Amino acid sequence: METIRILLERCTDCGCCIEVCPSDALAREGGAVILAHPEDCGGCGQCELICPEDAIEVSFSIVWDNEPTREQGEG
Repeated sequence: METIRILLERCTDCGCCIEVCPSDALAREGGAVILAHPEDCGGCGQCELICPEDAIEVSFSIVWDNEPTREQGEG
């Protein structure tokens, strides 16, 4: 699962991230960029890469299932 963090104190509302977002998950509101449609965000990270102010952070969590299943050879 991805987490998108927009640092409002750094955001200058240039809109670069909105333009590059392939899922249209970002929008402008109140002089800053917001994650308007988090359910549409694919977590590609393009917004983070293009932001000239480093105002966006995309992070991911990976959950490993360490319990073997019957298909993996459990007794």
